[in-house]
Parts: sequence; C-alpha cells; structure tokens
Amino acid sequence: MIGLINLAYAFVIGFAHYLSDSFTGRKKYQKEVRSFAAGLSIAYLLLYLFPELYTGVVEFHRSLFLFVLLGSMVFHLIEKYIYQHKRRNIRIFELRVMHAAAFFIYHIIIGIILVSINQIDPLGGILFFIPILFYTLVSQVSLSNLHAHVTERLSLKLLLSSSTLLGVLIASFFTISTKLHFSLLAFIAGALLYNVMVEVVPKETDGDILFFMLGTLAYITLIFSMGGF
Repeated sequence: MIGLINLAYAFVIGFAHYLSDSFTGRKKYQKEVRSFAAGLSIAYLLLYLFPELYTGVVEFHRSLFLFVLLGSMVFHLIEKYIYQHKRRNIRIFELRVMHAAAFFIYHIIIGIILVSINQIDPLGGILFFIPILFYTLVSQVSLSNLHAHVTERLSLKLLLSSSTLLGVLIASFFTISTKLHFSLLAFIAGALLYNVMVEVVPKETDGDILFFMLGTLAYITLIFSMGGF
C-alpha cells in the first residue's frame, strides 16, 4: 500500500519542479528565497542529516561515508570531464543529456529515501521534505537549469517532474533494506552538500544575509519544536 503522505510529498515536490522554471525566470524575491533555502539546507545537513548517518556507521562501518564522497563528486566529475574533453558542439548536447539524466535519477533516489525515512520515522520524513522542497526551487539539479528544448516540451517536463513520484512508487512496491537505505541516504547527503555549497549558496555580493540567517533559524526552530534534536 502506498502511503498517502508519501504520495503527497512526491506530488508537492513534483509541482515545485514544474514551477521552478517559472520561478527562476522571475527576479523579484529570487535572491531572498535562494538565501533562505541555502540557510535552511545547510542547517538540515549539519543538524539532522549527517548526525542521522552516524546510526548507519554504528550498524555498518565508517565506509558508509564513501557514499557521501561519491554523492558529492559525481556531478562535479562528470561536468568537468565534459567541459575539458569535448568540442563545444558535442559538449552542449552531452550536457543536455547529462543534466536530464542526473535530474531524473537523483530525484528518483529522493523519492525512495522519502518512503524509507517515513517507514522508520515520520518526523524524519517531515524534516527531510521541507528543505528538499525549498532546494528543488533553486538548485542546479532542477527543471529551471535544463535546456529550453527540454522544458518547453510538455511531455518531457511532466516526465522529469514525476521523477520523485516514480521513486516513491518503486520504494512502495519493493523492500528497501536498512543497508540500502543508509547507502542512498549517504549518497543524497553528499550530493546535497555539493549542490548546496556550489549551486545554491549565493556567491560574493549576491544573496541576502538576513534571509540566509532566517532560513537557518527556521530549521533550528523546526527541529527543536518537533523534538528531532
């Protein structure tokens, strides 16, 4: 049986994917939302997600953090390889394919993690869902950063937006072992760490310090009020 809460999370994230293209094209409030999402995401990583991985380390081994390293490196290595080794016309095509494939697979994993976290601890599901929702609107691994010929085709846009839902469906019909859960969670932690620090956190004079602090404080308030810390 597919949990209604998992379906609700997947549909909301999918809707955020679908709207991210329109959101990124608007300059109004973009700086504030981006800064808020950055503060929220960093607080989630450091206060909840990385501490949660330590339970996996106790149960398995410190080698679990190899998946964190893998998650943080995979996007960087693929993109750098393409930029440094391909001619421009080939590079543009391959970047389109890479971004779409990375987007699709990455958010399938997020859907799987949503289900497995909710099975273990519904509180953890809420604490995972909220930063992922904000991150979805502003991150590089979103519809807004795919090429126009992808986002302008409704069928492809709907397919990519449904990637989280597909992950939820997969996890709902197949048993996710504890070892697989922690491995995927570690991979997502590494990928989030890379994407948040490189793509989400505003650089140099960009961004809004107040909204960055508000995002951090909002997550601190949330995690304490829900007894998750």
